[in-house]
Amino acid sequence: MKEQATVVYADILGFSRLVMSMEGAIGLLDGFYYSAMSLAQLKQSFAEEPVPDPLTRTFAAFHRALDIRISELVNADPLQSIVFSDSAFVVFRDLNTALYFAQSFMRDLISFRVPVRMGIGRGSFRGLRLTTDISDEVRRHSSQFLGTGVIRAHEAESCGLKGLRIFIHPDAEMKEDWPGDFCKITDETTQPKMARPVTQELNYCEHDPDFTAKPGGPQTLEEADGELAAAVTEMMLAAPESAKMQYSQTLAALARMRDAYRKRNPSSAA
Repeated sequence: MKEQATVVYADILGFSRLVMSMEGAIGLLDGFYYSAMSLAQLKQSFAEEPVPDPLTRTFAAFHRALDIRISELVNADPLQSIVFSDSAFVVFRDLNTALYFAQSFMRDLISFRVPVRMGIGRGSFRGLRLTTDISDEVRRHSSQFLGTGVIRAHEAESCGLKGLRIFIHPDAEMKEDWPGDFCKITDETTQPKMARPVTQELNYCEHDPDFTAKPGGPQTLEEADGELAAAVTEMMLAAPESAKMQYSQTLAALARMRDAYRKRNPSSAA
């Protein structure tokens, strides 16, 4: 892409520690079993069958949710996605499509108890070479890509702020598609890696007029908000003490997100 692109970078929090703690489970990991399921089928499978180990659940939910969200948008906006075991760069030409993707993907992952932080950057993107070379002796995979959009998305995600949140790079120059989409960051955490600090994050709570009740899902905005908060709280209770701040910061951010939509769109308030 030679024109300006919007890059969304998503990274699973604590995935390397999870892999280290469950090294023996890697040989049993079967991503193909879940690769054709819808999100509803995946959730039902996790609920009805013996609960898979945390590594399988995290891996399957992240990659399946990513595949489904990308498939939904492939005809709406030319994009590229470069996926790793615990992270992904997804590149969009249209800004609003990128924001919708990030919001929906974050909600999907929280519902599956997958802790993820995202960063959004605007700038250039160029895919130089994506190759796979397999022989009897060697397996070589190469992903060569670059651009200011890639750098800014990664910087925003790793700026130093905590939580399951979507941080917007200060050079993004974005405009809200809906009042309340961008929330001011109030965290006092320093951001030593940033020349200019990240000051905004993307609101991923659902809102009017986009909210649609689905069978078996929340029927109101209040129920949708409650499910997000309940899922985050469940993850916090199961997390080690050293990681609990990630979730407490998320709950505080969710409260600000709900308030942002209600203050900017009074008709959405209960």
